[in-house]
Amino acid sequence: MRTYPFNAGGNLLGYITEADTSFLRRNPEYKMGDYIGRTGIEQSYEHILKGEKGYNIYLRDVHNQVKSSFADGKYDKPAIPGKTIISSIDAKLQQYGEMLMQNKVGSVVAIEPSTGEILALISSPGIEVSKLASINKFYGEIVSDPYKPMFNRATMSPYPPGSVFKLVNALIGLEEGVLESDTHYSCNGGYNVGRRVACHPHSSPTDLTESIMMSCNTYYCIAFRDIIDNPKYGSVTEGFERWREMVMSFGFGQKLGSDLPSEQEGTLPTSGIYDKIHGKNRWSSLSIISLAIGQGELGTTPLHLANLAATIANRGYYYTPHLIKGSPDTLLNPQFSEKHYTLVDTTNFHKIIDGMYLAVNSLPGSGATARVAAVPGLDICGKTGTAQNPHGRDHSVFICFAPRDNPKIAVAAYIENAGFGATWAAPIASLIVEKYLTREISRIYLEERIKEGNLMQNVPIKK
Repeated sequence: MRTYPFNAGGNLLGYITEADTSFLRRNPEYKMGDYIGRTGIEQSYEHILKGEKGYNIYLRDVHNQVKSSFADGKYDKPAIPGKTIISSIDAKLQQYGEMLMQNKVGSVVAIEPSTGEILALISSPGIEVSKLASINKFYGEIVSDPYKPMFNRATMSPYPPGSVFKLVNALIGLEEGVLESDTHYSCNGGYNVGRRVACHPHSSPTDLTESIMMSCNTYYCIAFRDIIDNPKYGSVTEGFERWREMVMSFGFGQKLGSDLPSEQEGTLPTSGIYDKIHGKNRWSSLSIISLAIGQGELGTTPLHLANLAATIANRGYYYTPHLIKGSPDTLLNPQFSEKHYTLVDTTNFHKIIDGMYLAVNSLPGSGATARVAAVPGLDICGKTGTAQNPHGRDHSVFICFAPRDNPKIAVAAYIENAGFGATWAAPIASLIVEKYLTREISRIYLEERIKEGNLMQNVPIKK
């Protein structure tokens, strides 16, 4: 029996249902009629929550009527209830995030950087909590919904990260010695080599800090090629493999190891893939230039992006994101308390954090891309992304953390088919930050715009 006193987190909680034949074949310790956890916390922690069944042995007469306990109950086994676990989810923040994401398709993930605990994880549209207790009654309706509310976009959708990935390339460039804080590059409307990568109008030239603040595509095309073509490596392939190794140290291209059963690894191309596409030794840094700005063959989940924000907030390491913070009567996975360090030196992180801070907190007219996310006194540091999408309007992306020093929260917002990162993702993420840190909202006008926004018509669906 389950009761749900708080109307939030349907996709996180999961549901229980009777074990089917295929499950029973794989798990012979279960019997027909047993109930099991499906999806979410119910599935991940089934082994802790299920408890143990008990039984009583009775003596019966020839009419099958119970006469007494056998051997005075000596061989009876009492039922053992399941153990208690405590979620890291902030229920009010989760509910607030779900409200902001109404009539939008996408995800919001919030993590506490100092622990890796997931504070909120919204996948929209999602499962209504009121339907969990009677999931069989609503199952047909849910699975036939063209927006797929059972599909956890936060952990299962390998989206292109867009310009937020420039932060990773900036850090790798610093570590590899091809970038410094005072490295300047000019931008004349785009990177005009090969297939040309366009860029939006902004002042030029820019240094590293300004390139993050203004999100200059040209800057990162040049930086990326310098990383791949670094003369200390013997070939483009060797340079690429080193780049890939460093990207993976941020958790990309692999499952992070969270306690979410649906977590996917995303996509991170290998040199072998490019050998197949272009021919062995027939591709160059220019062939894969889309990776410079978080496009091409790169796919990351919103959980990966929130983890990136937490990693930067921690100046170079992360804890595995997880939903359960503890239990009064059982031990949980010890890996959740282990630090995972990137291959980028800690001293390089403050150089990009300067740009993230200015992207949000610069004065009007500065060219900063995320001023809409600024909240006086919170020192939000963030980076916008506008992820190109071949199936309709671009996706709106934003990652951030706050405050700048001793961060308490890191957030990723990914809104499908919503256009520029500053239009929808940045406001939503900044409202989440403000709600968590202050427990109230000062920008009522912005909150109302987000609540009233309906982007469902922008999302192509199969009916």
